Order: sequence, then structure tokens, then C-alpha cells
Amino acid sequence: MGPGHHDDGAGSRQTYYFFGNRGSFSHVAGSSMIFMTTANAALIAIVAGLLVTLAGD
Repeated sequence: MGPGHHDDGAGSRQTYYFFGNRGSFSHVAGSSMIFMTTANAALIAIVAGLLVTLAGD
């Protein structure tokens, strides 16, 4: 379902930001990119730790 030709900015803000205006930090902090970056960093750290452990033996 997409926006209609009669939608306006105030109506979309009320629909999508019903708790009030959001700053750019909350958009970034709540984005899926932050989750993916964190998950990828954790996986890289695990693999790096395993490689260091194996190389140390």
C-alpha cells in the first residue's frame, strides 16, 4: 500500500511519528543497519578469535 495523492506531510508525520518528532539520532539508532553492523562485527570478532586461538597452538 502506497501513499495517495491526497496525503500531506502533517498526516504522514502523525501516522509514522505518533510519539512525537524524532531526531536523526533515533532514526540511525533504530535502523536495521545498526543491527546488521553489530551482528557482523560480532561474527568477525568470533572468527578472528578462533583464528588467533588456532594459530597459537
